[in-house]
Amino acid sequence: MEFSNCIICDSKESFNIIEQVNDRFSKKDIYLIQECSCGMIMLNPRKTEEKIFKHYNVNNYHPNNRSSSMFGCLYKFAQRLNNEFKLKIIKKYFKTGKALDFGGGDGQFNAFLTKHNWLVDTYEPYIKSRLFRGKVINDLKKIEKNKYDLITMFHSIEHIHKIDETLKKIKSALKKKCILIIAIPNHNAYERFFLKEKWVAYDAPRHLYHFNEKTIIMLLKKYGFQLIEKKPLLLDTFYNVIMSSQFNFKSVLKSTLLLIKSIFAIISNNDRSSSLIFTFRKYD
Repeated sequence: MEFSNCIICDSKESFNIIEQVNDRFSKKDIYLIQECSCGMIMLNPRKTEEKIFKHYNVNNYHPNNRSSSMFGCLYKFAQRLNNEFKLKIIKKYFKTGKALDFGGGDGQFNAFLTKHNWLVDTYEPYIKSRLFRGKVINDLKKIEKNKYDLITMFHSIEHIHKIDETLKKIKSALKKKCILIIAIPNHNAYERFFLKEKWVAYDAPRHLYHFNEKTIIMLLKKYGFQLIEKKPLLLDTFYNVIMSSQFNFKSVLKSTLLLIKSIFAIISNNDRSSSLIFTFRKYD
């Protein structure tokens, strides 16, 4: 285990414990969620980069692996809708071009973007997939400078140990005034206040950071990115609430009520969405 300084203000002492959580696949270990005085929330201490790999190689970590189940089918349908929503955002800035899907996971978004005439490379150090198109990069140092019109980080920034090195590399890899799109679990999500330590997006020990709108903007500004727009990812609320339940009748009933309340909360204030998607532009 290692202790990490705050990724925004670099403090190593101004932390307070706000939650204790388990790995949802193993109840043996307890992890501390701590908040820095600047507002940044982190898993501290955390597994080292060398030891985290095995925590991605667990059954059912990726819901789309359960393709034969009803939940797996619904997840894939929601995933397609989310992909179309993301593409609509991208097309505001570029119809096509050269993209890097950073932390591409199983490669499904890589494949989707390729079908829409993008040339797509993928950075993915942990997971292998037959869906990847273009170049697959597993070493940060091999990402080339001034190459990409678009870099996407969809639910990947919260997994990155070397955040300073990574964001500097991403900035150098983007062409001038080009676009970085980031999707994150939102720590201000409406359902988190009810689910508490059972909130699936805590996902210890894989999720190292827990952002809200304020802290993700602070972090990206530190590395030379300017916010262009922010939108909620509405379908992620369904995933978070369902995956946080224990799949018995009582919990499903509670989850349904929470889901309805969450949707109304998001409609009145999209800052309460389970996930947020941000578009940033590189500036020099």
